[in-house]
Amino acid sequence: MNDDNDLLERKIRSGEITEDQIFMTTTQDMTIPSDWEGDIMSYSQYYGTRVMKLNQAYIRFKLLSKGPGSSTLEYERWYHELHDDIVSHKKFWFDMIFATENNDKENIKTKVDPVHAERTTGILGTLCTSLRQRGDLKGCMEVMTTYMAVLERYQKMTVTCEDEEQKKECDGLTYKCNLIRINCGCQLPNPKMAVEAFRQIVSFEKRQKVLGVEYEMADYDGVLERFFNHNRYDEISDEDIFKVLSYTTTSSKKSEDIVESSELRACNFCDSVEEMLGNYKKCSKCHQESYCSKECQEKDWPVHKHICGNQNSTNLASSELHGIINVLMKNYTTSVETQTGHSVTSSHRNKAKVKLVQQLKEMLTKDFQHFNSQMGAIDASTDLAFSAALVDFFAKQPGYEVWTLLKLQMQQQMKSTANEKGSNYINFDEDVLNRVCNNVTKVLIMNLGDSGTQDLMRHNTIENDIKSLCKKFALEQPQYNSNKGLELMMKNENFSSRLVETITKHMEL
Repeated sequence: MNDDNDLLERKIRSGEITEDQIFMTTTQDMTIPSDWEGDIMSYSQYYGTRVMKLNQAYIRFKLLSKGPGSSTLEYERWYHELHDDIVSHKKFWFDMIFATENNDKENIKTKVDPVHAERTTGILGTLCTSLRQRGDLKGCMEVMTTYMAVLERYQKMTVTCEDEEQKKECDGLTYKCNLIRINCGCQLPNPKMAVEAFRQIVSFEKRQKVLGVEYEMADYDGVLERFFNHNRYDEISDEDIFKVLSYTTTSSKKSEDIVESSELRACNFCDSVEEMLGNYKKCSKCHQESYCSKECQEKDWPVHKHICGNQNSTNLASSELHGIINVLMKNYTTSVETQTGHSVTSSHRNKAKVKLVQQLKEMLTKDFQHFNSQMGAIDASTDLAFSAALVDFFAKQPGYEVWTLLKLQMQQQMKSTANEKGSNYINFDEDVLNRVCNNVTKVLIMNLGDSGTQDLMRHNTIENDIKSLCKKFALEQPQYNSNKGLELMMKNENFSSRLVETITKHMEL
């Protein structure tokens, strides 16, 4: 069905198919309801307009919004238009498009098809989430009313449906709806909504666990069991459940969807682990790092103050940056102790750690900006230039002087590795390249028109040309020669211009 929508959108853009033709073909097997005031053409066009609103939103929901550099916000107006159309023509949508059963009265034949309700539910759920995350709770609740009504109708349609995939999809969309309701209920606040949704969620999660079904779940059942020491939630008051939900559910300011980590916290200084969830307190400024005591927090402050709150100039969360720093310190310190047989003093370690924080911030915001993200930091661990900069840093730190000798060994090793790879070495994975270029090809073809790409071979030719361009650009601009760099490349103006030139060669303009 995705391919059908793709083809439909492209033919509409090229003018090969008009909206009138769509309206005619959409309802060719339908009989006019007895209370319709008009002819079959007017009815067909009215029905077609409703379905076209859904198709326009769905195409963007399933394909365009997955393209590189795209966001829900770009396509939100289509979701709003669908929602507003359902509100304005509610009776028709629910009596005809979301009909729960065949109606033979007055010779009306209405096909029961849960697909329209399924797609609408998914789109409205995305719209609710987008509004909630931006803090527009009023707008979110307005959409929620329609969202819940369509979901309820979808649930009824799948009761007698023989399609097991539809029933499974309905369970998933119901679960996601309840996740949204918990978050909204905690933010408004609306305890009744949050607790009602919670009870439905844990009931579903328990059934899935008993059946042994693998399902991507937030595991509210497991998270709240840590607080109450049992999961017999029917014995726990709504008030107590809401208190815990309010504690575990992240705020809209953090733009997270479900719950904070259910893992026991470790002290950011001494690495001890709390015995009960919530025992260790977080830094009151950044709310990122946890400490077992005031003493440990004070001892860690010389390091933490450089990345606490607005002092963190990188795109990584303070906890992520702190984690990287701890790993680097451990690895480089262990190497010194292995080579020399002597331990690095705590004084030297602490001084080096403070300087490392400043060094890492500078590297990520200047020479190595392409690694300045969570995914980018992963790529940095295998980057030769990044490693060389760290080695050079540690070689200058008191207590780490042995790295002056290790630096020479590492440089020789890096030189050997570079010669082995060659000057034309591409540092991103082939599957990542295939995925990115395939998405780019689809999106660009739809945006520019598809008159020159009617066959698969032509499509593959364009995709291969884009892959060649990506590799060439990565070699010209080494900061983009990584998995994360490949994604950032799509936002580079110079690359975008060359990309358009590449694809327009294949278009019959």
